[in-house]
Amino acid sequence: MKSETLFSKILGTRVGISTPRNKKSFVSIAVLLMAMVTATVSAGTVTKTIKETGTPGEDCDYTSIQATFNGLPASLVDDGNSYILEIIDNSQYDSGNTITLQGKTTDADNYVTLKAGSGYTPSIHSWSDYGSLSVGCDYTVVEGITFTGAANRAHLGLWDAPDHCTIRNCTFSGPDAEGISITGVAGGGPIKYNKIYKNTFNSNIGVFVISGQYDEIYNNVFNCGTYGVYLRKQASTGTSDESIINNTFYCSPKGLYVFHDGSNVANTVFKNNIVYATGSGNYAIYINGALASTFTISDYNDLYATDGAKVGYINGTDYATLSEWRTASSQDANSISSDPLFVDAASNDFHLDDYSPCIGAGTSYGAPSTDIEGNARGIPPDIGAYENSRDTPPPIVLSSFTAQYLNNVPTLYWQTQSETNNAGWNIYRGETNEALSNEEAYLLNLSLGLIPGAGTTSEPTEYSFEDCFPV
Repeated sequence: MKSETLFSKILGTRVGISTPRNKKSFVSIAVLLMAMVTATVSAGTVTKTIKETGTPGEDCDYTSIQATFNGLPASLVDDGNSYILEIIDNSQYDSGNTITLQGKTTDADNYVTLKAGSGYTPSIHSWSDYGSLSVGCDYTVVEGITFTGAANRAHLGLWDAPDHCTIRNCTFSGPDAEGISITGVAGGGPIKYNKIYKNTFNSNIGVFVISGQYDEIYNNVFNCGTYGVYLRKQASTGTSDESIINNTFYCSPKGLYVFHDGSNVANTVFKNNIVYATGSGNYAIYINGALASTFTISDYNDLYATDGAKVGYINGTDYATLSEWRTASSQDANSISSDPLFVDAASNDFHLDDYSPCIGAGTSYGAPSTDIEGNARGIPPDIGAYENSRDTPPPIVLSSFTAQYLNNVPTLYWQTQSETNNAGWNIYRGETNEALSNEEAYLLNLSLGLIPGAGTTSEPTEYSFEDCFPV
């Protein structure tokens, strides 16, 4: 915002009144006019269009992202305007060098937005060792762009300590690369609605925070080959007060990785996240160092470890189950450890199945009001990046049901992922499906009584029953 007083212009105007009485009137009029014409002028917004195959001056302003940024005033604050750099084609912007948005003076009212135009899906592709896009100006917004390439470094780097930047609705994929790297940021901003995917190299990181503070990482999907979110405190500058809420992690070997380098990563809020860890040597949460004050709170998460993976690790010790992790960390009292039942994880579809135990299992406190697709969150919300349309999860989530016929005895086996107020089970046998649906079946466990259920639990529970009754 910029204020401008026009009093000097009024005083410079001669009205031809010279008597003492009239001079007094002149002063009164001048003061009155000063009060009337002192004005607040709002900062403006200027849009510069970019089209790689376009003609500047005809269907666009520029054909290069870098040239567009370079053409902006050195100080947007003095200029009094914010600038939108809008890409209006579906081109892949290839660059052997990193595109740099650095060196401009910006503030909360006068800043740069790099975005895809409505209906367009442009991408930035770079094989530079320094990444695809480097942001160094405070309050920069990057929106709706796909990033590929970027060997060895980040697709998008918040370097040179830019504060209060926003990264939203972007997609990241490529070999050996970090999706977003944050270095030396004291006043973080939102990183939201992004999708970060691995490729055949299986070695990328979702968000890498080195000495960052107050970042808000929420409503993102991380399908990464190494770490989902990597928090690191380096040298004398710290990583603290990071909020990681309502994300979906489908990563190996670690979902959340915390590395203490010299002193502790502190005051992390980790809530409403799905962390799916699978395979021996992999972990949902991995803390390389002492727990100390790593978390302000970690709770209402689904920390699911399967096929040899473990829920947690702290300073050399594995914690295979949620209960072990709770005891060691004093965190995740309301979390679960159940298969989240994604619609199709192999195809990067991490929506929740209608019978997911994550439905309604989160907390509204501190949670975003919408999900990654802009759908309103329920009360309580679902765990993970996507909100299912169901209001509440089913009381019992069944993960398997099989039957075997051995030694002339049919035996039933079933396993639940979670149970809510389950007093127990009755087993019925009928000659036909119609008999079962019409309650004409024989209650097999009548003489044995109710088969005890697990009550309320988020731990997998196994059951079996032998049908020894004659047909």
